[in-house]
Amino acid sequence: MPILFEALGPMAALASGVSIASPLSPKNVKAIEGGMDQFGVLVFKNQPLTQDQQIDFARCFGPLDIGFGKVKTQGAPHRLKYRELGDTHYSEAQRKAIAPSHWPLVQTDRRTGRKILFVGAHASEIVGMSVAEGRMLLMDLLEHATQRAFVYRHVWTTGDLVMWDNTATVHRGRHFDFSKKIELRRSITEENGL
Repeated sequence: MPILFEALGPMAALASGVSIASPLSPKNVKAIEGGMDQFGVLVFKNQPLTQDQQIDFARCFGPLDIGFGKVKTQGAPHRLKYRELGDTHYSEAQRKAIAPSHWPLVQTDRRTGRKILFVGAHASEIVGMSVAEGRMLLMDLLEHATQRAFVYRHVWTTGDLVMWDNTATVHRGRHFDFSKKIELRRSITEENGL
């Protein structure tokens, strides 16, 4: 059965016809990559995964990016379970170790040819513009990119897996009810280059 994609808007689709708990065939990996190229966000419903199954699924799309905890020891597994990752608080030494970087404001996705805006909380200035002018332009571009017509808002249910292209979409977490028990896990793959 082929993987089907039902549009949930211009930037998201519901993916069905595949169990992502089982190892994916190369054909299914290619189909999911095609869905990501077309939509940028894919939703898989009713797919309860163990930590290992989620990690295996993510690894189909590239090596895992585990940030500062990354250890590239030859022969060591390139994965950590979420309980091994710790929190996302960076020490002063880690913050100082991250040199400022410059990225093109507009990039071209090499697989789709689509233009991608590099906007969001991580973008703070534009080279060649005053800080004030650059930040105004970044705010205008972010406002354009996050118009209601371009936004997919997910309402979570047990067993959901949502994957998104972090280079072509802007993600933000929303308030949730802390009195409810929920478990969210995240897997990030390394960027393959644009």
